[in-house]
Amino acid sequence: MVFFIDSLARRLIYHPEPPDSSLDRPPSTMHGDPVQELWIENSSPNPIHAWFYPHTTAKFGLLFCHGNAGHLAHRHPTAELLRAELNCHVLLFDYRGYGRSRGVPDEAGVCLDTELAFKKLCELTQLGADKQMIFGRSLGAAIAIETATRVSTIKGLILASPFTCIADMCGEMLGSNFPARYLSERFDSIGKIPQISAPSFIFHGERDSLIPIAQGRRLFDASQSRQKEWLAIENADHNDLITIGGTLLLDRLKGFALSRS
Repeated sequence: MVFFIDSLARRLIYHPEPPDSSLDRPPSTMHGDPVQELWIENSSPNPIHAWFYPHTTAKFGLLFCHGNAGHLAHRHPTAELLRAELNCHVLLFDYRGYGRSRGVPDEAGVCLDTELAFKKLCELTQLGADKQMIFGRSLGAAIAIETATRVSTIKGLILASPFTCIADMCGEMLGSNFPARYLSERFDSIGKIPQISAPSFIFHGERDSLIPIAQGRRLFDASQSRQKEWLAIENADHNDLITIGGTLLLDRLKGFALSRS
């Protein structure tokens, strides 16, 4: 029974996509320096696949933690947009089990992969942790929160469409009677975010049909950061958040980044 419950939860959490031709080489870019392909060593025999987007005049780096589906090639337009708009270096990577990063994803593994990716970003940019931001979307927001609790004080934490914890999400998707106490995957963001003092910016779509905006707001309220910002994006669902957010969102992101440069 416990095994069945945990297996069901894992199938809901992780939706990795196998590698395809879009991952064979780093993508071309419309602006800026060429994207560099990297492999980040981890605790398993299989290193993590990553793309680094350098910026010649950047004063900080940004680690992008993607959601629970697809692979890093699907996030290329977002990485290129963030590099151009925020004038920063960007490191985009796949957790174990996603794309060309082999293995089986679980909470401990993907969080370790992300911690190592953060350290790699510091090495690539030759900047300290206080000059790095972590950007997490959906499941990536939970991973970003966990990573921020493990590393030195960072420049900023950006969370898009975050959830409070896996138990709450299972309750949303499977009903309030779901026996969450048996889950091994927890991603307890609501319990972890009070530990983070870094400036934080949380945004969420008002019409998010997957992760209720109330969960994002609960995380914002639980944050103990003295510099925190909230943005609810009108008419945005889960997967069109950046598109619908448009100029308003980009202006807020730029303001958040620049005010802490």
